[in-house]
Amino acid sequence: MIKKVSYKAKAELPYNPDDVNISLQHFRVSELVKMIDMKVLEDVVLDLDAVAVTQANLFEETEELDIWGLDDLQRNYDLWNVVQKSLFIESLMIKLPIPIFYLDGSQKSWRVVDGLQRLHTIISFIDRNNPSHFKLKGLEYMSKKCEGKYFHELPGYLQARIMDAELEAYVINPGTPAEVKYNIFKRINTGGLKLTGQEIRNAFCRGVPAKFTKELAAEDAFQTLTQKKVSPRRMEDREYATRFIAFQIFDYNEYMSKMDVFLTEAMMELYERDTNDRKELKTSFVSTCKRVHEALGEGALLRIKKDGEWMKRPNKALFDTLTWNFNSLSEREFGKIMKQQTHFQEGYEEFMMNDDKLYNAIADTTGTKTAVENRFERMNYFIKNFIQ
Repeated sequence: MIKKVSYKAKAELPYNPDDVNISLQHFRVSELVKMIDMKVLEDVVLDLDAVAVTQANLFEETEELDIWGLDDLQRNYDLWNVVQKSLFIESLMIKLPIPIFYLDGSQKSWRVVDGLQRLHTIISFIDRNNPSHFKLKGLEYMSKKCEGKYFHELPGYLQARIMDAELEAYVINPGTPAEVKYNIFKRINTGGLKLTGQEIRNAFCRGVPAKFTKELAAEDAFQTLTQKKVSPRRMEDREYATRFIAFQIFDYNEYMSKMDVFLTEAMMELYERDTNDRKELKTSFVSTCKRVHEALGEGALLRIKKDGEWMKRPNKALFDTLTWNFNSLSEREFGKIMKQQTHFQEGYEEFMMNDDKLYNAIADTTGTKTAVENRFERMNYFIKNFIQ
């Protein structure tokens, strides 16, 4: 039996502002490269030969900065095209100001809160062995000297200028409350590559929660149910898994109209769950995905429109209510459905089209308290009524 806990959304500031410990620090590109990958810097220094790049303290002990981990804030760290990358490198060469970075230095190793695309661009440009190594293309000011060239083909003074470029970063220091870090992750998600809620949760809830949701999303039963149409690229698949977890450990009638907060609290709760609790959640997740697929077939998670046409992609709101309801069925109740599967599917399709409360709760604004309660209760009404 999955252990339930009471869900209480935090309405007030959940930390003491005096506990916030964030500092503005200055780094040269060469220092950040060293923090990311020592071998890359060693190769670059060899390439530079006698070029006068600032080398003071470069090879002393320093923090490690992880930009490769799959559970980082932006898992997909190579999303810029070659022209975007080239223009950023050009900014370093002509000494234009670079937007400030945000780094989480509260744990070992450090992680990137904002600036992952920029850091990956630097590494992939200067490292000949990087799979994303690229030539400069589409430059605005330096095309005569640099167009079509790799880093090691640039004049020495331009190589040095890149490596010596000074970058500013806000660093979240140890002792800063977890709620502060989550708030930063969320609020900084403004321009550029806008992060999804699940990407932010994944960075904030590192370790067990991030790995567990990834593990659930990779299960064959989930992939079959969703017909592999839920993309892992922006962690959409992990949001589905998190929704299942959230509505299993919290009661849906305690939901307070903020889905992002609700799902974050669920991932935080995973820190409190032991191996057996997580194993039970996983078993329920797999068996429920199988049940829904067995009962409703390939289009189980597709929403039907009023004109009778089916949507082409799975629906998150339909997933959370179907999995919650099917997971709550006894073996005997599920057996009754499967004995009349064709009749059940026909009734389900008609119900989906004609029940306005359910239809609106999965088609319009799905994250309100009313929408959540309506879709859970109306789906429960249909299934229980069919069984009886």
